[in-house]
Amino acid sequence: MSTKWQAFKATVQATWFWRVYGIRAMKRKWTKYLLVFALFNTWMVIYGGIDRLTPILELKQLHQEEGILLSVYSPKRQAAGSKLVIRTNSGEKVTYLGSIYSEEKSLDAVIGQKITVWSQPVYEAWYPPYYQCFWQVAQGEKILIDYHNGEGRKYFRESYAAAVFFFYAPLALAIFSLLRVTWVCRKGECE
Repeated sequence: MSTKWQAFKATVQATWFWRVYGIRAMKRKWTKYLLVFALFNTWMVIYGGIDRLTPILELKQLHQEEGILLSVYSPKRQAAGSKLVIRTNSGEKVTYLGSIYSEEKSLDAVIGQKITVWSQPVYEAWYPPYYQCFWQVAQGEKILIDYHNGEGRKYFRESYAAAVFFFYAPLALAIFSLLRVTWVCRKGECE
């Protein structure tokens, strides 16, 4: 191995963090589980926190683009992971990701026709980390995917954002788990 790697490894192993979480906490089964639990909850906080970077906008605030619908992809078993590709009036190909529910599967009938897409940039903790998400699609005056239909997309986004419990509860559990392991293993009591 390279000497840089050996130096980096020695530096990490000399830290208090490594001695507590990498050595002492690994000697007891329940402290190992608490660390795994803390990592899982930290992932939930990161996932929910990055998702909160995308603001919930009104329809008039969303980016509006007109173009010819080139293709539609919608997974058979789920709504998420759907994709629309349009060619704008300027000739540029634009790809949008989003969700198409079973009652909206009629987009295949408008391939090759002019549509209007309302979208916004979305940040995710999973791949892709940044993309344009479609929220409403219309063909002329006919709305194919509605942003405001009763308990539709906007309602779901607002209710999810209001559920701050799903952000703060994992944060509190992760902090509590790490503090508990730190308290028990701080001076070698785990050994």
